Amino acid sequence: VSAGYVATTLVLAPLGLMTLEENMAQQKVSFVALFTLTAQFLFTFATSGSGHDVPWVGESWIDAVGVVIFNFAFCVTVPSWLNEKAPSVSVNRVFWTATVTSTLLYAAVGYLGARAFADAPENMLSMLLSPRVGLPTRLCATLFGVLIVGLGVPIFCVMMRYNLVNGGLCGEPWAHVWSSAVPFGTAWMLYQGNVMLKLLAYSGIVLNGFIDFLMPGLVTLVSLGAAHRTLQAAAG
Repeated sequence: VSAGYVATTLVLAPLGLMTLEENMAQQKVSFVALFTLTAQFLFTFATSGSGHDVPWVGESWIDAVGVVIFNFAFCVTVPSWLNEKAPSVSVNRVFWTATVTSTLLYAAVGYLGARAFADAPENMLSMLLSPRVGLPTRLCATLFGVLIVGLGVPIFCVMMRYNLVNGGLCGEPWAHVWSSAVPFGTAWMLYQGNVMLKLLAYSGIVLNGFIDFLMPGLVTLVSLGAAHRTLQAAAG
């Protein structure tokens, strides 16, 4: 376990013990930083002087499919957000604005990054931290890791805790253990190499793929069957 990992845990773990509302200030900073830092990355890609051809279909896409499904795993985030949002907030407006905006950002960074660097690695952030780019870009990549990736971790801890408690799987004390203590206590075994990327890819396909694409249909069938039985009982 590195000193950096310990420092990261000491800074971020307490945020995972808070509520979504209590994390709003940090998330506003993260939101502004996301657009600012992404704009700097896109500028670096566009002015790199390279213009490599980007194929419509790459040679290996299995990892990308799992990561894409994982990044759009609304089944994890939306229920907790619905419990916290103000009554006046439009679900459809927030949902589609966030989806379209994030999709455009993903596509822009992926396409321009591939044109700028023919041998771009799976983790683009690692390249943006390397000497292949200028010092301003490396500094922005460091801030991205802290303000975007780092501040996003406690939010998932909070949502996991909400889901465990609201689903009746455990009480609040044990929910803190499973959502914060266990992830921060075991993640050090996965953050070297590409183990985490493979885990995200396959969990996205197997778990989130099932929940996103099959579960809605199953829930619909179950609810229609329950509604049909209710109507029959009322008619009988």
